[in-house]
Amino acid sequence: MTDDISSKNIDSITNELREEFIDATKDQLINLDDNFAELHEGKISTKELTMAIKRAVIPISGQASGYDMHHLAAISLRLEDFLANGKNASHNNSYASDCQVFIDIMMDMLEGNLSHDNDLAALVRQLPIRSSFNLEDVEIRNIEVMLVMLPDTSAHFVEREMHACGYRTSTITNTFDALAQIVQTQPDMVIISAMMPYLNGIDLAIALDNMPSTRNIPCALITSLEKGDSRLQFLPASMPIINKGKSFSDDLVSALSSSFLL
Repeated sequence: MTDDISSKNIDSITNELREEFIDATKDQLINLDDNFAELHEGKISTKELTMAIKRAVIPISGQASGYDMHHLAAISLRLEDFLANGKNASHNNSYASDCQVFIDIMMDMLEGNLSHDNDLAALVRQLPIRSSFNLEDVEIRNIEVMLVMLPDTSAHFVEREMHACGYRTSTITNTFDALAQIVQTQPDMVIISAMMPYLNGIDLAIALDNMPSTRNIPCALITSLEKGDSRLQFLPASMPIINKGKSFSDDLVSALSSSFLL
């Protein structure tokens, strides 16, 4: 009996905290409407709008995951990724309206107008994309490539090449977040940096190859390790290796080709 009462109390407290999170997040998103209006009136800059959205959105993904609101967490992470590319604003005249799309979807989820049973893989492919190119100069293809890497030179190069091909990209800098996002959004390809903090990219690549829900998603590993390095011995023999160095561009093209994305 005591255990039943304790369980009910815990569930009640959890539900109460969840509702408080939903109400607080809705208020944050509603307050952003003022920032969008100020941008249109010329009272704030695009940079100031971006900072306001970041302040509102960055805490959402972690808390949403804690309350099993995984679709909301995924969309908020995508918005963070969209905002992270500072070139969005200069290359895309509809920057503010693109940001608004993310906000509206998140609000629909919080208000129950968009079910968490919706196909997340299809939903993320409908989101505005970030690009280092003028989107009018590139034919956007419905191909989703997830980059799991820190924001270094290699990441920028890979991202630029993906955008030049018209692929949709998302970048995740935490391998634990990446694992959940890959399972949920089912990208068409994942490119992983070997040296990542906490769970390294090699372990992530091996895990993806062994899980039924992800084993059919093509993966490639970016590394500066030599071919015979013992740390690579458990990788699937068929997994493309993109070496940092002179062969980087050729290896990347080969990885895309082997995944039938070229």
